[in-house]
Amino acid sequence: MVMRTTAIALVLAASGAAHGAALDADTMRNFGGRYAIDCAATGGVVLRVEPDVLVIDVRGRTITGARVQASYSFFGQNPPPGFAVALQSELRDGKELIFLVHQDASGQRVELQADPKLMAALGAMAAQKYRDCDDERNRRVGSAARGASRQETAGARAAARDMSDPLNHPGLKQAYLRALGPRAGLHWLAKLEGPSPERQRVRVDGSEYTQVAVCKAHDCFDNNAVLLLSAERGVVYGKVLDRQSPVLIGSPPPAVAAALERSWRDQFRQGR
Repeated sequence: MVMRTTAIALVLAASGAAHGAALDADTMRNFGGRYAIDCAATGGVVLRVEPDVLVIDVRGRTITGARVQASYSFFGQNPPPGFAVALQSELRDGKELIFLVHQDASGQRVELQADPKLMAALGAMAAQKYRDCDDERNRRVGSAARGASRQETAGARAAARDMSDPLNHPGLKQAYLRALGPRAGLHWLAKLEGPSPERQRVRVDGSEYTQVAVCKAHDCFDNNAVLLLSAERGVVYGKVLDRQSPVLIGSPPPAVAAALERSWRDQFRQGR
């Protein structure tokens, strides 16, 4: 314990705050305040987000970083689940002290990221998750996270339904049969029964679809279809050939029509 306290003291000597940037009112409203492993306990390690500094209170001493800024794109295009913002600051020696704020159904928490020397001096304290001590904000964050989770689950279920059998979705089935018109009388096409490659989730013109290709057994060349279906939106687009001229169904927009043409040729006219 003496060695650990000495190590922290040495780090503290180099970790006073410089002066500089500050967090705006919205950031403070969403993330400012006190964080702790146990907000009801006294004497433990406490993190504080203030307008112009980030502070670690440890055993009556403080480690302080200034020039504070909020980075919502800290992890680029692939943030970890629940990531909200990185609050970045600078210690007196120029090294960084960062509070990574994460959100989930239980509320809001902070994880530390800093220079390896500081992390080593903090020991197990560096790896802890510090809970937001603002109970009302935790309730708001938790409620929003649960709502987002329900939406994601509903979307995943709809996607799974698309992938297993899109026509199990009543609204989508009706939209498909309406789009087929007189061709709904073709059993292989109406039931999507026949040789078919594995279904795929694809993105076309900014929207997600399940792509289905199917053809009539023993007569694939002249009887086939490629479809783009979305159970979430009740949308059906396709290109169909049934021994007549190919036809587009569902009135696809130009970008979708072009994608259907490419997929149809890949599936049924390779090398031609």
